[in-house]
Amino acid sequence: MTFWWPTNSRATEVTAHVMPRPRIALALSLLMLAACSESETASTPDACTGSACTDATLGDANTDGTTNDGTTNTDGSTDGSTASDGSSGDGATADGASNLDASTDGGLDASLDASTDGALVDTAPIDTAPVDTGPPPCPIYQTRCDGVCIPTSVDPANCGACGMRCATGEVCNGGVCGTTCPSGLTACGGRCVNVQSDNANCGACASACPSGQGCVAGRCERLMVLDTSAVTCAGGVGPLVDLGEGRCAGTVAETTFRWALCACRNVGLSAPLRTDGFDSTRGPYAPGGTGAGVGANGTFSSSNVTQIGGALWIGNAGPWGISSPHTVSQVLRVNGDFTGSSALTVRDDAYVNGAVRTSATINVSGAIHMPEGAGTLGDITTTRFVREPVTVTPPCDCNAAARVPMERWIAEARTRNDNARLGLSASALMGINTAQRLDLPCGRFYLRGIASSAPVTIVAHGRVVLFIDGDISQSQALTITLDPTAELDVVLGGRLGISAPLTIGSTAYPALTRLYVASPDGLSLTNSTTLGCNVYVPDGRFGTSGALEVFGALFVGELSASNNLTVHYDRAVLRVGDACRSDTPTTPVDGGVSTDAGRTDGSTTTDGGSTSDAGRTDGGTTPMCTSCRDCANQACNGGTCGACRADSDCCAPLQCWMGRCVVIPG
Repeated sequence: MTFWWPTNSRATEVTAHVMPRPRIALALSLLMLAACSESETASTPDACTGSACTDATLGDANTDGTTNDGTTNTDGSTDGSTASDGSSGDGATADGASNLDASTDGGLDASLDASTDGALVDTAPIDTAPVDTGPPPCPIYQTRCDGVCIPTSVDPANCGACGMRCATGEVCNGGVCGTTCPSGLTACGGRCVNVQSDNANCGACASACPSGQGCVAGRCERLMVLDTSAVTCAGGVGPLVDLGEGRCAGTVAETTFRWALCACRNVGLSAPLRTDGFDSTRGPYAPGGTGAGVGANGTFSSSNVTQIGGALWIGNAGPWGISSPHTVSQVLRVNGDFTGSSALTVRDDAYVNGAVRTSATINVSGAIHMPEGAGTLGDITTTRFVREPVTVTPPCDCNAAARVPMERWIAEARTRNDNARLGLSASALMGINTAQRLDLPCGRFYLRGIASSAPVTIVAHGRVVLFIDGDISQSQALTITLDPTAELDVVLGGRLGISAPLTIGSTAYPALTRLYVASPDGLSLTNSTTLGCNVYVPDGRFGTSGALEVFGALFVGELSASNNLTVHYDRAVLRVGDACRSDTPTTPVDGGVSTDAGRTDGSTTTDGGSTSDAGRTDGGTTPMCTSCRDCANQACNGGTCGACRADSDCCAPLQCWMGRCVVIPG
């Protein structure tokens, strides 16, 4: 196909051949997919409450009535589950992960793969989770093989599919056999592992820690002694846990982390910024993917090269100017004039609520939408100008109704936690001067803080929420990570201060780890750091003076970066709430008075967003809503979750295709 490009426009509007919009070419494949998929057009997130959640996280039977015998070993490993590298906690290779009750990986994904060559037509397949014939369905990152759900994203004996064995010298990464591992991980025995925390490969491949010891900062250290004799995690990882007030952890995550980077106030950058997207359930990270949008409710200022592998939304009503090259792979939305002294490239439409002027060049692959009477000046290439009112709403969910209520969750966790079942002291990691390793099986756990002059490693082996009431003050290495079959949410009430290496989550499966920070003091990183998680700091300043590479997402109050910032947005986070919707709803802890997201009380309230009394149902048959957040990022039409009709029906930056709100490739 031949595309006709318009000639440059200098101080005048142009009439040009209309170039195909990048996403239009996907319509046929989307139609084909819809014909083969379920007829459901929208979903309302169910709750994780009562016995389905934390009150049954330890020592309960499976939902099918059978008793689970996958108890946790005294060395912190979990029988039948796999460690962070996919190996068993006692150093032996796991032969499969346990089944997770009440979870699903089926259905239409809310994201689409993208090509990396900048072509106008993207022919990459749509992101869809593998079909699991169950029952019950396997969770994200896992596939049923011989009746057992195993982590095919990391298992070299079943890499990407049952029986798909990697060759000698290869590793399984993202369900694909290859020879390289993600940042921070090392190839050992067919798996990508963190040799700083992996018990079977501590400090080096095949260097296993003996019984009673665990890997801390690459050395085998004595394990923290916990009483796990009575602990049983259903399915090996435990049932769903709620973050607080009955809100399912997965539902909160998928509605919170829709952007690669979102700031409630301003973004200030003096070093290069690059964002791109991938789906860690569909393959290893590869540079250049899209769906990695950036949003700022305030100003966006960058004096260095900026490459955004997704949409860019700027909510500030003042003018936006650039003095360094900027590339935006998807839609650009600016709530004011644009003025540029350096090149701007937009590979989709641009919406500018004001004039467009440049002393350099502007290249827009789609149309430029701007108000009547707004002027243009300079070397501008576009398909056409569309004169119409332009509205740019704040992209980030920062108002009081949408804010995640971390303080209330921590207050609740002071009295509702599973510490007693393990014999875990809330002060276990306070004022310590020897290396410590804390292995958590499944459930809700509470610490007053972390203050150590020695290395600390925390590993989740099941579905875990860790509440930390105070600060994290660490002068030596801190690692907080998880097994590939686990899920980890950390809710921090204070600030995170560390002057040593920091590891949170895993770069191999970032969607499974979320860090929520309530303190307005925010978070400051001075060392070069790689994170494998999604970070939420809505009130504080996120500052970095060392190079920062994030596999996941950043949601911050304000961002300041004086060194390279790279965000590889993992689109798999948009599906982590699937398990919440497949679980059987039960009565929440407040007796059915719903004020927050992700809760269901006997089919009376389903509140997937964060507005008061949202998600009420009429006799358990008609889901009600007040925003797209109440509908798992799908459309809320007239108080009812349903099919979208326009992009404005969707939670930004998702776009409407065939009634579904999805991430569209650029």
